[in-house]
Amino acid sequence: TISKSKLKEEVENQTSVLNRQKESLVFLSEHDSLTNIYNRRAIEKHLIQLTRNFRGSENSFSLFFIDLNLFKDINDSHGHEAGDAVLKSVASRLSSIIDESDMVGRFGGDEFIIIHRSHTTGTSLSACALRYIQEIEKVIHFKGKELCVGASIGIALYPEHGSNVHELLTAADKSMYQSKRSKASSFTIVDNSSSLLKRPMF
Repeated sequence: TISKSKLKEEVENQTSVLNRQKESLVFLSEHDSLTNIYNRRAIEKHLIQLTRNFRGSENSFSLFFIDLNLFKDINDSHGHEAGDAVLKSVASRLSSIIDESDMVGRFGGDEFIIIHRSHTTGTSLSACALRYIQEIEKVIHFKGKELCVGASIGIALYPEHGSNVHELLTAADKSMYQSKRSKASSFTIVDNSSSLLKRPMF
């Protein structure tokens, strides 16, 4: 027969295993399998929570919608493995420079989202956007090749530019496409307040 202490130990071990499996499943459901940063599901979930928590208060947050320039060219010229290397590198760089209270995720394809709870003024937003562009534009070394991408960024603020997730994402997405009209890396804050980097991509 199994002693009570042995049975208790076995139950605790099984419970621990189940908890680890549950944590693993939650991680997989909320993280991008390629880059290991948050995925679209986690981003939208976080945005829903923030808008609920901040509704009716004076709190604000900013949403950066980032699209990589020249990414398709790299995929076409060097293959999808090179494209994956670019996505991993960009994800790692962005993750390393955001604040602990902020969130970065891959929204899909070559699109990334950053949610800021501490940067909501024009000067602060511009400084952040420029820093992201500088990080993204750094050369990526892949199998003896030097790969370069740029970034088009759209920035929206809660609640000024949207009171819910759909409105915020739509506003930031439209601003991102406005930035994309320039061949150089650039960022645009909703309401057509934009700044273009006056320097070549390479």
